[in-house]
Amino acid sequence: MPIHIVIEPCRGLDDLARAGKILHAGISDSPAWVAAQANTLAELRGWTPFTALQLPYSLLSRDPERELLPMAQAFDMAVTPWGVLEDGLLSGKFNKPQAGSTPSRISPDHLSERALSRAAQVAAIAEELGVTPAQAAINWVRQQPGVIVPILGARTAGQMQENLGCLNFQLDAAHLEKLSQVSEFRLGFPRAFLESDHVRDLIFGETFSLVDNHHAA
Repeated sequence: MPIHIVIEPCRGLDDLARAGKILHAGISDSPAWVAAQANTLAELRGWTPFTALQLPYSLLSRDPERELLPMAQAFDMAVTPWGVLEDGLLSGKFNKPQAGSTPSRISPDHLSERALSRAAQVAAIAEELGVTPAQAAINWVRQQPGVIVPILGARTAGQMQENLGCLNFQLDAAHLEKLSQVSEFRLGFPRAFLESDHVRDLIFGETFSLVDNHHAA
């Protein structure tokens, strides 16, 4: 992407912020390098940076963990994930379907045996906690590192009330890990490489544990 494609919208958003027409700017569904380039440019020129990043993220769709979430932490950007319940799959409703209840917009791949099995695992963990599967799935997203504010896609008042019930509890470390194990996920290169003990020892020696990184909180 040519640099002017990033410069022009960033400059325009800064004009809007200086005119008081917006308070903050956000970016949605973008490659990590585009958002990083934009915020680096904004810092260099004294413009308004992007302070929020919108993206799809859920227990079953964890690709943002490779580049986008670390980038958001590095720039102190809030993350507003959409699709946290995967069109209702993680609410468990498709594991006990009623006749004719599957919406036409749900693809057969989305309701594969593997996906339904994972939804059943989430439901089992939620039952241990005494909460609904949707609440457990939302809180898993909400409690990932950084500032994360899930977008709730409820269609009824009852669904919204149920989803907001996630604010009444926190998942402990053990249940966060159990939910993470529901979906097999590999960070891949370069993160898996750079975060391996061997490479960290080569780079930092015995000092890595002494690094004060507020973004890791």
